[in-house]
Amino acid sequence: MVVTSVSKGYAFQRRPELGANTEHTSGGAGSAPGWVRLVRTGDLFEAYRSSTGTSWTKIGSDTIPMGDTVYIGIAATSHDPAALATD
Repeated sequence: MVVTSVSKGYAFQRRPELGANTEHTSGGAGSAPGWVRLVRTGDLFEAYRSSTGTSWTKIGSDTIPMGDTVYIGIAATSHDPAALATD
């Protein structure tokens, strides 16, 4: 996934193998409003960030083997195990 947050900026996070630890690549400072883009070409995933939605900066890439059909969604977290993400 590609994310942005007020305190952490932009990041590319992925789990390259089932059951493996999550890998993190910092995309630099930034916060909403901003744009993120994740491009999949076969098993290659490329993460980008943008402040305009037209000019993109690559954060990183990784090869992650998986099937042709995948389910996607929007991730939300409070970063606090005792609190739900509500916004």
